[in-house]
Amino acid sequence: MCMDEMKIIRQWFKDYHKWKIKAGRLKPRQRAIRITGLPKSKPADPDSKMIQYTNATNECQQRLDLLKMMIDTEKSGKLYADIIEKRYLRRWTVVKTMDYLEEHYNLYLSRRTLMRYEHEGLQLALDLVK
Repeated sequence: MCMDEMKIIRQWFKDYHKWKIKAGRLKPRQRAIRITGLPKSKPADPDSKMIQYTNATNECQQRLDLLKMMIDTEKSGKLYADIIEKRYLRRWTVVKTMDYLEEHYNLYLSRRTLMRYEHEGLQLALDLVK
């Protein structure tokens, strides 16, 4: 396993937040028609905006689908998927993630063990992508 691949998959999960914001910005909205005359801005290409919105939502969905695949493939996949979701998709701190795991899984983890589980989860995600 190459460390570069691990950095790539980590960054791929971190990019979820960027795609989520982009999808929210590009979401099609119904606008009022101006009756006052000429439009005040350049006309927008609705097709390109729709394509960009679809691409952004697909990027987000790919990450969520990979987490679902992790849950289905391995016994500890749900734990790994939860850790990755909380740490990268929701951008939680290590302490907040540890508190969540203690509350929902009745599992106390040290910081080091959490980081090891996170690494194993990223490894599983990388294996599923390949």
